[in-house]
Amino acid sequence: FLAILDRNPPAEPTEAMQEAGEPDRIGNYVLSFLQDLVVYAERLSQGDAQAQLQQVAVATALWLAAYEAPIRSLDLSVNALSQQANQTTDPGELAHLGEMMDRLIAHAGPEEASDLESANPQRPWRILLMNRAIVAVRSKDADAVRRAFDLLRQRLPEDAQAFFPEAERQVASGDYSEAVAEVVRSYAQGEG
Repeated sequence: FLAILDRNPPAEPTEAMQEAGEPDRIGNYVLSFLQDLVVYAERLSQGDAQAQLQQVAVATALWLAAYEAPIRSLDLSVNALSQQANQTTDPGELAHLGEMMDRLIAHAGPEEASDLESANPQRPWRILLMNRAIVAVRSKDADAVRRAFDLLRQRLPEDAQAFFPEAERQVASGDYSEAVAEVVRSYAQGEG
């Protein structure tokens, strides 16, 4: 699969990749296959293999997004990006992770984005949107915070109501610019 990715950059796709639905079919098949491999790696207690497979899933999801194809499985990519975000405090790295999250959000398949499992707090769509908001705050970029909070409020309004005051408490106790603090405060107070 990595060879297919390498030989088919979205800017210069091969003739076969230009057929309608081909990137969708191949990319989502790979995501499904990776999901199965992660299950086996977990059963065999191969944590390093799981992490590497999740990174391949992120590359696959971003490849699908570059082709404007729907990402029909977010689980592995969301887990990988969450783990990466938890391992850094660098605002630049967090901003880059936020951009990747934005691409996953924009290209999530209709079943993922319709949020049909709203009773499940561990659903990938919810985790992705919540983590996007957290990463935006941690990146210390007021514009990114505003975009992520707007999206959270639009797509997960009940979660947003609980999230904004908690974000305000975190920002008040941390090293954040007044611009970021003001944006977070405005959403927590219902003005954003």
